[in-house]
Amino acid sequence: MAGGRVAQQTREESLRGGVGVGAGGSGEGADRSESGGESSGRQFEDRFVRQLEALQGAYDPVDGTEDVEGVDGLFNQAFLTFPCAYVFTVVGRGGDDAGVGLQASVLSLVREATGDGDARVVRTRDRLGGKFVSLDVQARVQTSHVITDVHARLRDHPSILYTF
Repeated sequence: MAGGRVAQQTREESLRGGVGVGAGGSGEGADRSESGGESSGRQFEDRFVRQLEALQGAYDPVDGTEDVEGVDGLFNQAFLTFPCAYVFTVVGRGGDDAGVGLQASVLSLVREATGDGDARVVRTRDRLGGKFVSLDVQARVQTSHVITDVHARLRDHPSILYTF
């Protein structure tokens, strides 16, 4: 029983940013490198907390769901609260009017798949001198399955090379 209390206390300390397991145990800043500074220390702490929570089962799939890599949406279900705004990034062929046509096609496809008529392009970037174009499209999604479906539809588009 005492071991459980120690684990809980350690988790609470790590969440508050205090001394916890690992990181040398010599107080705040023990996990910071000279070149990384505070940002590096915070990243280490966040990663440690996520690993600790995973070991404690905080990200386990819902009962009855198979816990394997190929199961649809486990990662998104663990880290996103639905419904939510989600940004789809698409890389496609550029060219003179290809980027404009691609933008219209992608926006239409995302709106149709998500049911979000307010989906919009939030950023467009030319890549490699305009040979390729990168689009960020934000839409409101209801479930992780919608995200998977949108990515599948985008990958089927002949001018799209990558989605993430």
